[in-house]
Amino acid sequence: MSDMSDRDLALFAAKCYFGIDEENEDDCYFSIVDDFKRKLPPGGFIDAMGKELPGWWNDNIGHKSRVARMSMVDFMYHINKLRVQRGSDSLSEHNELFNVWMEYIVSKYPHTYLVEVRDKKSDTRKRILINTSVRQRD
Repeated sequence: MSDMSDRDLALFAAKCYFGIDEENEDDCYFSIVDDFKRKLPPGGFIDAMGKELPGWWNDNIGHKSRVARMSMVDFMYHINKLRVQRGSDSLSEHNELFNVWMEYIVSKYPHTYLVEVRDKKSDTRKRILINTSVRQRD
């Protein structure tokens, strides 16, 4: 794995997380999302999220890929926990802000990728954040 580019490592980590191997990898499309049209101003919740983010990465290191990854479910958990701590209500799982915040993280932090996995048959989409700079130590 040490000879993989960060992009290849991000794709590998996403495949590992979702249990996709050579036998079923042709059933999905994999892409790194890097075309972000929405911009967020700094301050408030964005700053609070930035302060908490390092701990979230450390709690989500993959056993096989050995890099930090956060699925949408993991990300929603951390975001809603932070919102409640700050006195706000939790957001529903369908709230578009989760995607906006994931895109913000990728646009702000180097070595962080947003990988999208789409099932070819059902066209369902899953997103996962991968941070290739946070790795499991031996």
